[in-house]
Amino acid sequence: MQFDINDVVLEMNGHTVEGGYSDDADAIMFEPIELAGEARVGADGSKAWFAKAEKAKGFTLKFLPSAPSIPFFQQQAGIVLNGGTVLWNGSVRDTRHGYSAQLRNGVMRQFQPFPNYGAEAVGNYEYMFEFEEIIPDYDAVTAGSFRAIGSAA
Repeated sequence: MQFDINDVVLEMNGHTVEGGYSDDADAIMFEPIELAGEARVGADGSKAWFAKAEKAKGFTLKFLPSAPSIPFFQQQAGIVLNGGTVLWNGSVRDTRHGYSAQLRNGVMRQFQPFPNYGAEAVGNYEYMFEFEEIIPDYDAVTAGSFRAIGSAA
């Protein structure tokens, strides 16, 4: 199966990101959501597992320093920095494979106010979010997106 960052459409608060993603493999990164909490162990050593109430975790975006969406995200961070409130909602879609996720009721937790500079390079911008809910949708997966990979006999 092939994956390409150019097949991803990210929309946040009405703004559609138009490329400029970092070349890191985690330019769009979701933290894993825990489905079960710590087990309770009985006197005889048996375990009982309980569902965790989490519906979402963190979400990180990494952009190249020249990305066209940086001014939008910097402006939104500035609102919060100056005492305002910005609630984040959006979606991310993989148009090639047909799956998506809704991002609901989030906050920007961290941003970089200025890029990092080195001797011959400038660092990526990173924006970290936390959402109340991340709702994946794999029901609309296009035919042929997933293929069985056989082994040589």
